Amino acid sequence: MTTTRRTILGAALATSLTLAAGAAGAQDVGLTKDQILIGGYGPITGPAAYIGLGARDGTELAIKEINDAGGIHGRKLKLSFEDDGFSPSKALASVKKLVEQDRCS
Repeated sequence: MTTTRRTILGAALATSLTLAAGAAGAQDVGLTKDQILIGGYGPITGPAAYIGLGARDGTELAIKEINDAGGIHGRKLKLSFEDDGFSPSKALASVKKLVEQDRCS
């Protein structure tokens, strides 16, 4: 595995785990009998799209590997990723949507 790929995977997993840990106090958010819904956000468009695209793609790759290995306690992971366009106001709107509407972990 190349250093770049390891860095992207590490950043993606750190982002996902941080979002999941932040919602740990909210029971059952994003959690069903068969699935764990994880929310993420980042710039997919705009001047920093290369960062968001790498984070999203790395997270999707890690989720695929985890799901192919049986998931977490039999539950499959699913990612809901929002584009914040590298804008603070869009980032806030993305987080609100992920938490309030999508009910992501």
